[in-house]
Amino acid sequence: MEMRKAAVAGKFYPANEPELRATVLDLVEKAPEREVDGEVRIAVVPHAGYMFSGLVAATVYKLLKKHENDFKEIVLIGPAHYVPVIGTYAPEDDKWEFPWGIEEVGILEGFPRDRLVHEPEHSLEVQFPFIHYLMPDKKVYPLAIGQEDPFKLAGQLLPHLEDRLLLISTDLSHYYPYEKAIEIDSYANKCIPAKDIECVIEKVEACGKIGLLAGLAIAKQEDYQGHFLLYMNSGDVWWDKSQVVGYGAYVFTR
Repeated sequence: MEMRKAAVAGKFYPANEPELRATVLDLVEKAPEREVDGEVRIAVVPHAGYMFSGLVAATVYKLLKKHENDFKEIVLIGPAHYVPVIGTYAPEDDKWEFPWGIEEVGILEGFPRDRLVHEPEHSLEVQFPFIHYLMPDKKVYPLAIGQEDPFKLAGQLLPHLEDRLLLISTDLSHYYPYEKAIEIDSYANKCIPAKDIECVIEKVEACGKIGLLAGLAIAKQEDYQGHFLLYMNSGDVWWDKSQVVGYGAYVFTR
C-alpha cells in the first residue's frame, strides 16, 4: 500500500507546518461565533484556497470544536473534480501525507477503493488541517463522489453515521459577477437549512451538489434542524468581482 502525497499544500494552504498552524488558528479566531441547540450531526463546508474560503470554513470548525463531544469520528464527502468516475470511492491508501506528518485515514466499508480519484483531489484534503489542529483525536473517513444517485448514496451513508459526523465539502456558484452570485447563492442560504430538496435541485448551484443532496436527504429523514452560519464569496476578499465563487457554511442538529 502506498501513501497519498499532499496534492495542494503550498497552493490551497501553506506547506510550511508552523505557518499552516498559525493560519488555521488565526482563521478560527477571526471567524464569527455561532451557537446552535442540540447535537451537530451534519456540517457543510467550502473547499477553496484558505485565502478565499478559509473564514467560512473556520466558522463551521469553530462551532464543531464546541460540539466535538457530539461525535466520535468524521465521514468526509466531497466531489471528484479531476478524475471522472461513476460512483463514490474510498481511498486505496490509508496513510496521507500533510505538512505536520502522516495522517491515518479511515476506510469506510461498503465503498469501492480507488487511488487515482483521491490522488489530486483538493475538496477533501483542505479539510484535514482544520480537523487536525482543532480536533486531532477525530479519525476521518474520506469519500470522493463522482456521478452518483444522491438518494442511493444517502442510504449507503446512513448506517455509518451513528457516532460519526457527516462533513460535506462543497462550494456554491462559480464564476458569476459579484451581485449575480449573491442572488443565485441566496437560494442555497435559504433552501439548504430548510431541507428543501426540490429547491436545491432546481435553483442551487454547487460543485458538491450530489453530496449535499445526500446529506439533505439524511437530515430530512432524521428530522434534523438546519442552521445557516455564514456566506461569503471570493469577491469579498479579492479585487476581481467579475467572476467569483460562493462559499456557504451550514450545520444540521438533532
